[in-house]
Amino acid sequence: TIIFKKMKGIAFTMANTSTITIGVDWITEHPDDYGMVIHELTHIVQNYPGANPPLPSWVIEGIADYVRYYEYEPEKPFGLDHKHTYRDGYSMAATFFDWVQRKYDPGLVVKLNAHLQAKTYSDVLFKEFTGKRLERLWDDFKAERSEKKE
Repeated sequence: TIIFKKMKGIAFTMANTSTITIGVDWITEHPDDYGMVIHELTHIVQNYPGANPPLPSWVIEGIADYVRYYEYEPEKPFGLDHKHTYRDGYSMAATFFDWVQRKYDPGLVVKLNAHLQAKTYSDVLFKEFTGKRLERLWDDFKAERSEKKE
């Protein structure tokens, strides 16, 4: 179900539901933003179980933006804010995931998703999948981006 309503923000999907709520102002100004819908649909498909402690939102949002920007609309340019880190989620985490997949493990996103589903996610998984700790991967990613001046 998609609901359009007056609200602050762009869109959201409540956990464990099949309802997407989209801001009327946003969609009026951006009627062709199908990628936003893909991002929210990814959350419905994710349908992660509750966990204690909570699952990391940076990974959840990073996967949703990865699906949007690298699977659904790879031709669409999007800006990266170089002041942010992968822990901010969304496009920064998506770009980091894409880099890790291309460089180390083409199945990374699928594996992360499976571990989130099973409530077995841990940052240690990056070492298991790539041979490098998460922070080391991030340092390498930043260094490579600096060289290319993205």
